[in-house]
Amino acid sequence: MSVASSGSSAGDGRPESPYRGNVDMPDDYHRAPRSPRSPSPLAQQDDSYDDLTPPHRSTQSGSVWITPSQRSNSGSIATNAKTALEELYKRIYGQDSIRCLLTQAKGALQVAHAVQRASKSSELTLYEYCLGLDFWAFHVDSRRNLFYLKSDWHIQFDADNWILLPSFAVLEAVRDFIQTVISARRRSAQAEIPSFFTKWNLENKSKYTFIPLSSIMRDPFMRLKPVSSPAASQAVPQWDLHFYPYHTLPDLECHVAPPFVAINGGRKLAGVDLDAITLDYCQLSDSRPTLKGWLEVLRKIWEILQSAKQDASKWEESKRGKRKRDEDDEDIERLTQSSQRTTRSKLRASQAPAPQKTANQQTSHRTSTAWKRKAHASLTGTTLTEYAVRHHNKRQKTSRFHNSVKRWAESIHG
Repeated sequence: MSVASSGSSAGDGRPESPYRGNVDMPDDYHRAPRSPRSPSPLAQQDDSYDDLTPPHRSTQSGSVWITPSQRSNSGSIATNAKTALEELYKRIYGQDSIRCLLTQAKGALQVAHAVQRASKSSELTLYEYCLGLDFWAFHVDSRRNLFYLKSDWHIQFDADNWILLPSFAVLEAVRDFIQTVISARRRSAQAEIPSFFTKWNLENKSKYTFIPLSSIMRDPFMRLKPVSSPAASQAVPQWDLHFYPYHTLPDLECHVAPPFVAINGGRKLAGVDLDAITLDYCQLSDSRPTLKGWLEVLRKIWEILQSAKQDASKWEESKRGKRKRDEDDEDIERLTQSSQRTTRSKLRASQAPAPQKTANQQTSHRTSTAWKRKAHASLTGTTLTEYAVRHHNKRQKTSRFHNSVKRWAESIHG
């Protein structure tokens, strides 16, 4: 039952994403605050890869960061997310490594999520708050959250019938990290937050113990033996048979970040009788207190997360309000500049005599002008908020009314 965290080849320690490719980034890139619409420092790099932050889109003036409409999808995982996961597996596990974590089989594989794909937005905000991530930065299809399982084991994993248990030392590190982040956020919005990405590098692997939680997890299963050499890989595959409670299983080495595994396991242990689990799993009575202590720390991590719900909600409100104000200010400025260009164009056109228009023609012209203004904004990659559009239209209507009154007064007084 002794499991420890082990590192592989060093990575850059920064977030990665299902949206683009992989690239080294400046040390202060993820610490520096930025507007979701501010130009990306990676705008000109086709292979840029920024995992836990929103994707960016191309415009006529470059690339801008956009906020995804949701942080989890009800449909299938994006093709580029699957491709990125496959590339990661080959890089850190080996070329022939796309296999089920539990059985090492290749067939009927599915992509499993440590943090549930069906997580609500408020839950993801809570995890961001407690793990020191930026608001709206975590997407469940991050490679740090994904691993391969056979379809039958995937079903049982999502049905809360088994968990991956980190070592006791790793569990304590996760608990202490979360408590430190929460304390820092409560002290001040400007407090220095520990770096999630420095502590849990993408290409570091940890070892986990398979723990069944349900009585239906009693059937024996086969696991492929590891090959000792390239020549051995050409021989007939050898399989080991494992029986409940599966003490003969080796430690399961996986790149998924321990905090995400702890979130998965802690949620599954909420309200569960830990004594019953340890009694079933531990054949020797002297090992039961050890396992129960591990499970208690895992469940405590979940309780700490739940205790921060109110703080996370307030944090979300402050972040949403600031982002909304920033976007409105940017949109109003763009609309004002566009209106000034339109006014100058109209002044030049007014110098030449023009035929009088009927009321219907004037209405049609105003509608056409408004449509062109909105079309111009969208063609340059700008998406206007409803507030900015209403504010601008109100200002335009007021201006037209004042001009009409002025012309009426001039006509009366000759």
